[in-house]
Amino acid sequence: MGIWRPSGSKVGYLDVDWLGSADITATAVDPTQHATGRIFYPCEEDAARFKRSEKDGTPWFSDANYAKGLVSFAYFRRSGWFSSVARPVLERVAAFLGGMQLLDLYPGAAVEAGAVRHPVVVFSHGLAGNRSMYSIICSELASQGYVVMALEHSDGSASACKVAGDKGWQMYGWDGGLGPPEKQFAKTRHRVAEMASALKVLRALDAGKPLDGLALSDGADPAATFQGALDFSSVTAMGHSFGGATAAVTAAENPDFHCGVCLDPWWFPIPPDSPVLTGWRTRSPLLVMPSHDWALSGMASKSAVSVASGSGQSREEVILEAAAAPRKGNGAEGAGAGSLLLVVSGSSHNTFADPLALFSERLSWLVRKLRMKPRLDPILGIYLINATVLNFLSTHLPLKPEQRAMQSWRLGETHSVFDRIRERTEANRVTPSDRNPMTAASDFVVDQALRSNSAENRASRAGAKGKASQGNGDGENGGPEDFLTGIEVLEAAMPSAEPASGTHPHAPSRPISPVAGEAGEERQGPAAVAAAGGAVNGLAVGRGAEVLAVVGKWYSPRVEEGEKEQYAALLGSEHIFKCEVHT
Repeated sequence: MGIWRPSGSKVGYLDVDWLGSADITATAVDPTQHATGRIFYPCEEDAARFKRSEKDGTPWFSDANYAKGLVSFAYFRRSGWFSSVARPVLERVAAFLGGMQLLDLYPGAAVEAGAVRHPVVVFSHGLAGNRSMYSIICSELASQGYVVMALEHSDGSASACKVAGDKGWQMYGWDGGLGPPEKQFAKTRHRVAEMASALKVLRALDAGKPLDGLALSDGADPAATFQGALDFSSVTAMGHSFGGATAAVTAAENPDFHCGVCLDPWWFPIPPDSPVLTGWRTRSPLLVMPSHDWALSGMASKSAVSVASGSGQSREEVILEAAAAPRKGNGAEGAGAGSLLLVVSGSSHNTFADPLALFSERLSWLVRKLRMKPRLDPILGIYLINATVLNFLSTHLPLKPEQRAMQSWRLGETHSVFDRIRERTEANRVTPSDRNPMTAASDFVVDQALRSNSAENRASRAGAKGKASQGNGDGENGGPEDFLTGIEVLEAAMPSAEPASGTHPHAPSRPISPVAGEAGEERQGPAAVAAAGGAVNGLAVGRGAEVLAVVGKWYSPRVEEGEKEQYAALLGSEHIFKCEVHT
């Protein structure tokens, strides 16, 4: 398998543990005294070369327990002979794949030296995520000058969480799963407290005064490694799915965070009394990026606000408005700084996580077996997401000139989305067609999974349990817990031509790729198109070039209507299903 490389500077990483109380156990964690995860950061190239050669890489999974946790999530509340046989097999397969897939990361490398202090991002994973699940996005941000702490939450929502202080592992389902709404709200509060703890840890590392119980991996010194390296005037709360809701709540109520980024957020577990719904306490701009699947399937409307509010709005609508201005009539003093909603055409819930981009080509046989057809090239998708996030942060964080000078993400400059897709395509032109024992065995597993997950069986289970897709999501045995667990993860893991939302008439009719098109032409990037005298991403040549010239180079404390043009120029209007500004 190839090595995934961030597009900017070299990236180092260190695992971090903070155990602030001896009373913490694997099943009783105080989130105000605990934080564990991985820190991604721009590193010194000399130190990176010293640590390992260019041909080596860092395994995606650092421990077999992460594979075990993912399988525990997929088979949560399932029993029977097939499950008992399949689980250990799948654990070994997942551990093998996770260990073989390499990332161009340098464990323990020295933090990039110089006078530049790095802006900070705290990342919250989604349900069944972990510190490694979003390595592509986190390492890309780090390669552009950010220091990113990817949390591993200890609320029971991680696939596997290594509790700090060698207190043991939490595997998904140890606490009975998501449970009823009140339990989910408690998990959100736990996660938000851990976001604040992560920032506390980073402040201590920057000050060179480590907290009691704080440790870094690879023998790194907590008192020296990040001393004087972090900029706390530019801090972002970011997350995916459950983590997207966590990031929104954090950005709405904690003034130490200056931006919020929500990747395909799952709004249901936000407590009804949260400032993110009732009136923001901060002036943090908010980026919301629903997937195309969830935008059309009505996931936002299924996370409806309590009937007591009388608004009839979805939580997403309320959040976007609350982030734009104080809610009138409730006495709130919050401000907000506006919100931007952008949907990438053809994206699915898992476009935002690592597996699709890392494994889609290698698991092409599974895609064919499931009769699935991706609407959006996974690598193009992750780059479109990264470009959107990087542009939003560079626009709404008060970055200093030397911080902006480190960034090389703008299309048509240092790297290109289209170049990365071309490399991947050329490297994977040969797809083995002969059946072999491994393929035969995997086909049997897939056949069994599909049979248990047939439309008839799903309908039967839905009627018996009150599925979230057919109900209001408020039941202890139904609701989002059942919607997001079980063997249905198999379907959710890859984009399908027929997702729950149906076909997408506005999605690209075929993957956007630089490889020869129908007429044999090669697709070109914005700069080449402009030079040839054509329109740039749906904008007139003059205007498109003018917009591209300032992308990533200006700052605004509030979201502004004119930003929509930036994203049309940056991503291409054919890749944008929806773009809205709420001010």
